[in-house]
Amino acid sequence: MTTPTAVATPVAVVSRWSHSRIGRRVGGALLLTAGLAGAVVTLGGLAHRGRQAPWGELLASPLVLPTIAAVVVLGYVCQSVAVGLLLPGRIPLRTRLLLPWASAAVNRVTPASAGELWLDTKVFRCRNVSLGGAAWTLSAMRLAHTLAGFAIALVAVAVDSRNLAGGRLPFSESAWLVPLIGALLVAVACAVRRVRTRLRALLRHGRAEVRLRALPPVLLLHIGARLAPVVVLYTVLSGLNHGLPFTTVVVVVVLAGAGGSTVPLPGGGGGVELAMVGLLSVSGVPFGAASAAVLAARVLGFWLPAVLGLPALLALWGELSADRAEQAANTESKPVRPQGAEGADPRTAPTPALVYARA
Repeated sequence: MTTPTAVATPVAVVSRWSHSRIGRRVGGALLLTAGLAGAVVTLGGLAHRGRQAPWGELLASPLVLPTIAAVVVLGYVCQSVAVGLLLPGRIPLRTRLLLPWASAAVNRVTPASAGELWLDTKVFRCRNVSLGGAAWTLSAMRLAHTLAGFAIALVAVAVDSRNLAGGRLPFSESAWLVPLIGALLVAVACAVRRVRTRLRALLRHGRAEVRLRALPPVLLLHIGARLAPVVVLYTVLSGLNHGLPFTTVVVVVVLAGAGGSTVPLPGGGGGVELAMVGLLSVSGVPFGAASAAVLAARVLGFWLPAVLGLPALLALWGELSADRAEQAANTESKPVRPQGAEGADPRTAPTPALVYARA
């Protein structure tokens, strides 16, 4: 029988190593390598499975590529406008336009959107937003992102549940919605309670910097951003002559995104792609066509914007470096008032103790 000491000792060693400087560096490199390897292997497998798809017809269509490009750009613009609504007048327009693309590039090499949170915090702090204000803004953005996914999925189920995979997906039956919604509400309640107890002191500051009454339009903008990958996959499926109802594609994308986000690897480590292929296959799309559709949709709507976001990341990082250099120069050039009697401001000079003694 395994003793508690035999289990606790290796766990303590691993924990101590992971918190060391070498452990953090090596662990980050291993995580990045595993995520990129998982993505490459998954995309390569999808390309192998979908090699018989009519790629020529898809790429030659006069509407597929322009539609995908317009939808992807519109999704990132929605995120830029949302930041401007929450922090009015604090973030310049150029920075707001670059930030979503740069965040996409950072997220592909960091797990669980950690890169986006880090970069957004850097930008907000450099623009004189307090740490509490940055926490409020990021919390509002993540909440809107999550609620937008739930909203479009529930609306899709409510509008046309009969077409959801011809009744083969469990979410096409209304009886499954009761435990699903209950589990989601319990998870959200537990998460809110835990976050509230840990961030109460932090969120007490910076509340006045964020315009929380803009949350309804921010939610609508995030619904538009969440619908962008749905439209991309729907367009690709139609171009491959394996179209599905729009509501089915909504559920497939939302469920695959939720499942892939649980994989603690950069970009999901291929988990989102595999989940999409499985859900499309269950929905009636042939496995080869589903692989080809997911490959095209993820490359055009997910990985390619990350590559295009590298110049945006470099430009944004140059902006931040210039701002930090300017702030450092202003701090150094600020005149320092001498501490002696000469040159001191008589209104702020301390009263000698001798005066009190004479009084």
